[in-house]
Amino acid sequence: MASSLIALRKLLAGLLLSGVSASVLAASLSISPVVVKLDEKTRTAAITGAAVAVQLMAFSVTFHSAAGGTLAFAEVLSIAAIAGIVLMTLPLMMVAVGVQFIIATVTRSFKEAQTYLGLLPLVPAIPGMVLVFAPVQAKAWMMMIPAFSQTLLLGAFVRGETLPMADVALSMSSSLVAALALIAVSAHLYDREKLIFGG
Repeated sequence: MASSLIALRKLLAGLLLSGVSASVLAASLSISPVVVKLDEKTRTAAITGAAVAVQLMAFSVTFHSAAGGTLAFAEVLSIAAIAGIVLMTLPLMMVAVGVQFIIATVTRSFKEAQTYLGLLPLVPAIPGMVLVFAPVQAKAWMMMIPAFSQTLLLGAFVRGETLPMADVALSMSSSLVAALALIAVSAHLYDREKLIFGG
């Protein structure tokens, strides 16, 4: 308990030093007694949501305070824009969950799963690395590739370009279809007797 309090104190001090207002932190901490009384799944979801909110606030504050808020990126990054980014990438997060379920199902040990899950973040990072060296003009067919389409859309957003809603809708829907397919595959894998009895 003491170590978690020390970690919380360090986190709060870091957030205050980075420019997050004390009133925002106090408001978020005021809900902590409510969170403690929730059941474990709801508490986990609430804490995860709070962590994402704190990270998004810190992200926003960092870019608005860099160079006195004169960066073009700081002007693009509003609270509504952050909410749009989260909404646009939500289906990609579901794809990641589906892949993680499948990896957890087919691996035979914790170490094997940990190895695969350690390499998994490279998959969505590769399109971004490729685009740094070989920029491409976004086409409609590219919006059907889950991680690649989000990378293209986020790159256009950061450059301050207007995102075509058709591209956003195609990217989100194709990622959602991929996520549902992966979750269906993982559900099918969980139906096997071999998973329950081993062997």
